[in-house]
Amino acid sequence: MQTPLKVVLPLGLLSAALGVLFFVRALAPEPPPPMIAPIARNRAEAQRQDLVYLGTIAAFDRSFPDEQRNALSNDLAELKGRAGQMNDAEFEVGVAHALALAGNGHTNAQGVAFGRNLPTLPLRFAWFADGLFVVRAAPALSCALGARIVSMNSRSPEDLLHMLRPLIGGTDQFAKLLSVNLLVAPAALHALDASSPPDNARISLAQSRCAQSEFNVDASAGPSSSSTDENRWPTRDLSPVREPQDRNGFQHALDGQSTPLYLRRPDDSYWSARLGTDLLYVQLRRIRNTGPVSLPEFARSTVDAVESERIRYVVVDLRASPGGNSNLLFSFSRRLPQAVATGGKLFVLIGPNTFSAAIITAARLKYYGGARTLLIGEDMADSGRFWSDGGRATLPNSHIAISYARYLQDWSNGCSLAELRVCYWVEYFHGVAAGDLSPAIQVPETSAGYFAGHDTVMEKVQKLIASDAS
Repeated sequence: MQTPLKVVLPLGLLSAALGVLFFVRALAPEPPPPMIAPIARNRAEAQRQDLVYLGTIAAFDRSFPDEQRNALSNDLAELKGRAGQMNDAEFEVGVAHALALAGNGHTNAQGVAFGRNLPTLPLRFAWFADGLFVVRAAPALSCALGARIVSMNSRSPEDLLHMLRPLIGGTDQFAKLLSVNLLVAPAALHALDASSPPDNARISLAQSRCAQSEFNVDASAGPSSSSTDENRWPTRDLSPVREPQDRNGFQHALDGQSTPLYLRRPDDSYWSARLGTDLLYVQLRRIRNTGPVSLPEFARSTVDAVESERIRYVVVDLRASPGGNSNLLFSFSRRLPQAVATGGKLFVLIGPNTFSAAIITAARLKYYGGARTLLIGEDMADSGRFWSDGGRATLPNSHIAISYARYLQDWSNGCSLAELRVCYWVEYFHGVAAGDLSPAIQVPETSAGYFAGHDTVMEKVQKLIASDAS
């Protein structure tokens, strides 16, 4: 196990390194200002203005590999040539494709892939190890709940995923996660494939209770996100708890069943529960201060309880966490593994929605816990090395929000001094080299387990605890 850089460096060298760091930060350009341009006279001019500003933001983003800069220039030139001919969905798809060339999860169009902007089918989907399934539906389509999608517009879900992949920057698992937001937006599919209708979809189902296995569904619902400035993370659809802003009256495949613990409080950012005398379950859904108790205060009291009550087994569930501010959990991630009672284990649950600050938290829990920490579940949404910490900007005419990245983070190998100019400065104080961040124990989520109301990952944890205790 590699020691964090702040411990390796002698104090004098650390001070010198920090001096250089602050100097190069001072030379770094400020975020680009909002675009100032005359009011566009028509659609063509409006789209060209947006594309000029998009180019400015993309040039400011450091995550683009050198070989992709030319591809980006070609994309923007091609889009400018079609300015005025593209409808809103086609334009957004073009913007998304250009940004996704960075191959970075924090560099993306924050639009339809994140549940915003376009009308949707009154259905919500989820990927499982054995396919794409319906988990939410408007009352008129409740017969489709729990059904497997065989095809949409005569294309298999896997074929559609392949078609959508170039619109989402980042890893394959991240793109697969967000693809469900695009799959329910017919206008986005039409922008990629003119043979797909722009306002409906012909869906073929298996294992459904519907009278017909194939039928047309109109895009009669609003965007997946209930807010114009809030990203829609698909794991929210796994919970049967009704969303406060749900205007569609969606029913859920798990309605009427006993809800697994991890799905019971989807709108609470952080909470915990004792499961017997020797097991504490902690769910971190958002790494932000959003509750009546601040996250650092919640984290501190959690560690204190583990320490004082000598709890042997702790579960930290990050499966539904897209991140936030990792600084809020630096003390927690260092203290908790040591607070677990002697002979105990720390289980960190991860999956395709574990992203950004949640990855950092998982890495630090693994690093400080050593052999007593186990990552369990499925591959996370990104690796331990990624670009982030840039910002967001909005294209002036289409109002498409975009995210850009400025600084490198490497929680698997640690940032080197050679990367001082580009690496996130926090790593030189709190960085770890946690190594491989794939699950030590892979537990694929299957439709059978989910629709039966099981949490297969927690069931695996409880088997491990029972085996350890015996």
